[in-house]
This record gives sequence, structure tokens and C-alpha cells, in this order.
Amino acid sequence: MRLENKVALITGAGQGIGRAIAEHYAREGARVAVADLDLGRAEQVTLSIVSAGGSAIALEMDVTDEQAVEQGMARIVRHWGRLDIALANAGIQHIAPLHKLAFDDWNRVLNVHLGGAFLVTRAALQQMYQNGAGSCCSWALYIPWRLRRSRRRM
Repeated sequence: MRLENKVALITGAGQGIGRAIAEHYAREGARVAVADLDLGRAEQVTLSIVSAGGSAIALEMDVTDEQAVEQGMARIVRHWGRLDIALANAGIQHIAPLHKLAFDDWNRVLNVHLGGAFLVTRAALQQMYQNGAGSCCSWALYIPWRLRRSRRRM
């Protein structure tokens, strides 16, 4: 098991890609903090992980709320004593033609993807610096790189 005894926070883990990653990390031995805006979904994923023999806790976390992110991080550290991996996976979509897209909707997408990634990474790094190690990843930073890379191949 490649992640044995590692403590991982996955945001947006109540469904979709986040859920798949959380369950995969648990199968690889990680203790997983399943964070989602919807606590019920986070609890369902946590139950799935625990039922399969893994270790997980559910967190209700709005990644755009600085206090919620800090409180979630504190709970992880209280529960497991550290944080080794943080994956800022939370994201939203607002699909509309650009000429009809409200600026408030545009800002909400940016706040979740970029602001949330910033808040989660900043809070995680504070713990990781104290422990002397850790890894952070954000899809908000990964996806634009992939798009740029794909365009070069055309």
C-alpha cells in the first residue's frame, strides 16, 4: 500500500472525481478526510471507505470560507495529528454562453477553483511546514497546464 499511514485531505470528495480519489487513497492505506460542501455526501463516502476497511472522517467544508477551511484543517490535525497530502479538488460549473454569463456567476467559479485552492493550500502548508513534509495538489492549477500542453500538439 503506497499511502500507508499518510493523512490526506480531499476537497470536493462527496462525489465524482473527488470521491474516486478518496476511495482510491483509502485502498492504498491513507487515512482520508473527505471534505465536501454537502456533509451528507461526505458522510456517505466516509461510510463507504470505513465499510471497506479504511479510515476516514467526513468534513463539511466550503472552500471559499477561510474559517471553514481553517476549522477543517484543525479537525484533521486533532484527529490524526498531522496532514501529509492535500488535494484541492472542489469545483463547480456554470455553463452558459459567455455573452449571457452573469459576472457574479463567473466570480463564483473563480472563487471556488482559485480562491478555494489558495485557502486549502495555505492552510495545508502551515501544517506541512510544522511536520517538515507533505504534498499539495490543485486541479485549478493542473487543468490550464494540460490545456496549454494539448494546444502545442495541434
